[in-house]
Amino acid sequence: MNNIIDDKVKDVIDIIKNMDLKNKLRLGLCVSSTSYTNLKYNKAHIHSVFDKRLKEIDKNNKSFEDIKHTDENGVEFWYARELMPILQYSNWQNFEKIVNKAKISCENSNINVLDHFTDISKMVQIGSGAERKQQDYELTRYACYLIAQNGDSRKKVIALAQTYFAVQTRKQENA
Repeated sequence: MNNIIDDKVKDVIDIIKNMDLKNKLRLGLCVSSTSYTNLKYNKAHIHSVFDKRLKEIDKNNKSFEDIKHTDENGVEFWYARELMPILQYSNWQNFEKIVNKAKISCENSNINVLDHFTDISKMVQIGSGAERKQQDYELTRYACYLIAQNGDSRKKVIALAQTYFAVQTRKQENA
């Protein structure tokens, strides 16, 4: 009998481990709403906290997915200049410092930086109608994760990005 219960518990744990963050929050809400847990709290408050968190996750996940590109081989990538405003950076020079820190993290992990951070230049129109070269990077999901890890931790959006890219990178590893 104990083996059957142990197996069922292991199955439930495996299911929870494989859930995305959104579903883990939903499960937490369900568990916290049962009398089984004997928790004493303001239900309306806990529901509003969970609801707010889910909306933040949806909003940020959609933003990251909205700027994702796919090359002719089906490989996904992001442009650094499109990622910059989503991570609430308004100045390229400040954001490029974060990109450079992420590149150092990649290099210190003995991973080829050029596999994840591709220097590109785009021609952009300036106010007078003339064009000039603009520095940018094509980033892999791993590069975006490293950028989030090296971002300004005081920004809530950075914490959300860290969670998002960690989960997504893990999903890619397991695929």
